Amino acid sequence: MLRLVMEVRRAKIVCTIGPAVDSKEKLVRLIESGMDVARLNFSHGTADDHRARAAAIREASQELGKPVAILQDLCGPKIRTGFEGPGSVEAGATVSLIEGSSGTKDAIAIDYQGLTEDVHEGDRILLGDGQIELEVTQIREHRVETRVLHGGNLRSRMGVNLPSKRVRLSAITEKDKRDLEVGLDLGVDFVALSFVRSAEDIKQLQQLMQGHGRLTPIVAKVETPSAVEHLEAVVRAADAVMVARGDLGVELPPEMVPVIQKEIIGTCRRYQRPVIVATEMLQS
Repeated sequence: MLRLVMEVRRAKIVCTIGPAVDSKEKLVRLIESGMDVARLNFSHGTADDHRARAAAIREASQELGKPVAILQDLCGPKIRTGFEGPGSVEAGATVSLIEGSSGTKDAIAIDYQGLTEDVHEGDRILLGDGQIELEVTQIREHRVETRVLHGGNLRSRMGVNLPSKRVRLSAITEKDKRDLEVGLDLGVDFVALSFVRSAEDIKQLQQLMQGHGRLTPIVAKVETPSAVEHLEAVVRAADAVMVARGDLGVELPPEMVPVIQKEIIGTCRRYQRPVIVATEMLQS
């Protein structure tokens, strides 16, 4: 008599759901191809967009008889540009960064009011996950003058990183609070907290959830030097952890990312926490 052994795939696949796969037919294909978790990125799209996607995911999941978890990814305190493009900057050029919401390629707006207080001459500022690198040459009132070290194409709402700087932004923004309400109303299975710095950030999110009568599992995204420094406490406070390789590689030397990734995974295994490894995985 043959004994059938069912192999259980321990590694799961998380897919980000956006405009390219909005239809139920495409979601069905993703699920058939192995998608276990659908990620809704609340950095982009409207509440109605996410409601429609969540409904389509559940419909496709039910049709196939395969459970698919929904992960809400909160935007977090990400600093972004207000440039309305298109445009580009070349190495050696001079570019101004201004505190505000709109600008040009020569005076790029940054939506962070503490910029001029947090940076110093000689500091690096990175745009678009490090695609563009600037060096601070002069600081004026509400304006930072920079020299372009590595040029590239500009686009609207590019991420801005200040390596090794602890920006004075709340871990959970007002937008995050509004988005959290949407996610909890949708009954998402997980909520990912971006730019976690310490266990206190996770506890703050838990308190917000309790205020809504929910306690959805929290995925702590490790993407800052502070989170790495407080790694053990962060892992213990969270229900799961995401290794956000892209932002880690911007905030820290890229060659350190594989080492830190192994450390994070090892810590998660020790505390029996699920761990997700994300971004910069298959790019050549």
